Amino acid sequence: GIANYNKLFLGGSFYTIAGESRRGLASIDISNNTLTNWNPQVSGQVRAIAISPATNTLFAGGDFYQIGSQQAEGLGGVDLSTGIARNWNPQVMGFGMDNILSLAVHNNKLYAAGEFYYVSGENRESLVSFNVNTLALDSWNPQVQGTVKSIAAYNNTLFIGGNIYQVGGQSSQGLASFSLPSHSLNSWSPTTDNTGVNTIAVDDNKLYIGGYFQTINGQSRRGAARYDLISNAIDAWSPLTAAYVQSIYPTPNLVYLGGQNLSTGSDYRSLVAYGTPLLLPVRWLSFNGIIVDKNAQLQWSTADESHTSGFAVERSTNGTNFTKIGTVSAYNSRGTHYYNYTDAGFNKMVASKIYYRITQFDIDGKQSYSKIISLGKTSESNAGISPNPV
Repeated sequence: GIANYNKLFLGGSFYTIAGESRRGLASIDISNNTLTNWNPQVSGQVRAIAISPATNTLFAGGDFYQIGSQQAEGLGGVDLSTGIARNWNPQVMGFGMDNILSLAVHNNKLYAAGEFYYVSGENRESLVSFNVNTLALDSWNPQVQGTVKSIAAYNNTLFIGGNIYQVGGQSSQGLASFSLPSHSLNSWSPTTDNTGVNTIAVDDNKLYIGGYFQTINGQSRRGAARYDLISNAIDAWSPLTAAYVQSIYPTPNLVYLGGQNLSTGSDYRSLVAYGTPLLLPVRWLSFNGIIVDKNAQLQWSTADESHTSGFAVERSTNGTNFTKIGTVSAYNSRGTHYYNYTDAGFNKMVASKIYYRITQFDIDGKQSYSKIISLGKTSESNAGISPNPV
């Protein structure tokens, strides 16, 4: 599931939720834990979902041929507000029931991965990208041989994992990555003792890898490993003594592992939470700004909010001394959340460059800060400043 705008969106093979008809897709109102009226009605199983806030679209991939009355073979889009399917059918053709296994939205691209060979009338194997605004298939052809089971976009990199043995004509053993937005293949390619990577996830410059491997880069790791993207090496994290890991969800204080025969040495489970619980108020994901009609439009996103009461939008003419200009209430719940604020006073400022930051307030009175961005009077996008001097 994915949390967005106080809604939890679910995808799967269900037919009813809370006694009401919901096929493949549904949403829950997080504020009162009730099923919403959003009801796209998918003809089969949904295996992956991803959200594009910019186009107000939820993308779904899986084993289906129709969403509502719209033909959508393996992949489709749904309006987040109305539940009506987008007029789009990319016609994904594959080898069986695993056509689309993973989706990711990054900047203005939708990435789709799985076990397929034909998309929108073009030969594409296992990995493709679309423009989220036009829904047109991109010309990029990564030439993947094997099944891509999981993808993750982080900063300027797209990571892929699965039963992969060749990418772009280069040998690969379970993992590969591409630079964004150029889509050029990176030399980075950790090797597992087989190509058994089922899932990957990125958090705080760490790439979490799960599957049914026994070693990675020659080091013993039973089904779960973590790659440090700063030091460019597998780190010491090794939580399991035996495992078939099918899903990983990292948070700032716990890493959740799902699968079969997961063991930390004492018993076997299907779900393991590894780490030390901490109450961290928020995880900052992004903060950007753009000038629209002489106003400053600010957008930011967070994840895993806990004990968060709200946000203050602050403005400065020198990047050091900030003044609060507005507040925004917090969702204060798990998942990814998106916020926006319009500074109508931007054009009235005398300075040629204006600085912004967001302050998060904890219920207990503590606070944390976003990065600082700047907007010039002739800017069309923001320039970041890091770290925050406060």
